[in-house]
Amino acid sequence: MFRNYGDGDGEVRGRDNLVTVHTLDASTLTHGLNDSPIGMLARLLQRWKKWSDKNNDFDAVFSRDFILTQATVFRVTQSIGTSLRTYRNTVRRPWTPLHDRRPVVEPPAGVTPPSCEERIAAFENGPTRAMFNVVNVNAHRKGGHFGHYENPGAHVGDVRETFREAR
Repeated sequence: MFRNYGDGDGEVRGRDNLVTVHTLDASTLTHGLNDSPIGMLARLLQRWKKWSDKNNDFDAVFSRDFILTQATVFRVTQSIGTSLRTYRNTVRRPWTPLHDRRPVVEPPAGVTPPSCEERIAAFENGPTRAMFNVVNVNAHRKGGHFGHYENPGAHVGDVRETFREAR
């Protein structure tokens, strides 16, 4: 589950550390973030800045009002734990299909990884590819983890392309 990438790969190691914390200690992190509005805002801002497209002007793409709204929603609803717990639940209770049909996920699926051709190759050659009825795979030069905010036109085009035949 947790891989060692060596000392030279801080980005990947950082991603694994995030998954480790969310998997092993989600409740402690949840209570701390729910208890501290500044802590919640700092955590969300750190993640959004780290996962967004590094070539974009972060403040131009994500207004302060937008970031404060996201933090307020998590704070008022105390739902940060739900987003953190997803990692733990995925490890503790892996999803298993209720049928043996292929593909397992039958509706049309589109995959748009954040601006990285290598991620498309990893998906296309990976173990989960055969599980989906993939009709559209596309990467964009603009947009990170939050590409639907950073490059909305491209994502709308991808959704349209994915479901074009279903119309």
